[in-house]
Amino acid sequence: MTVLDRDNAGAEGCEHHAARLLATVAGGRVYGLPHDTGGAAVLVFRAAGGLGPWPWSDSGRPAAESIADVART
Repeated sequence: MTVLDRDNAGAEGCEHHAARLLATVAGGRVYGLPHDTGGAAVLVFRAAGGLGPWPWSDSGRPAAESIADVART
């Protein structure tokens, strides 16, 4: 999966981590890679909808502005 932020900076990852990243990045979009199964991007999008931003953190951080913000933490 590829997750892009609103500035088109991106990161690739598995469906699980792509959903977590998409839930955190403000204005993010998800795209399947050529080797992904059909409908994988839709599954990631739906999974991200059920996660709050920064689901791995108890601090309740606000949504990141870009993938670069996520990488810095």
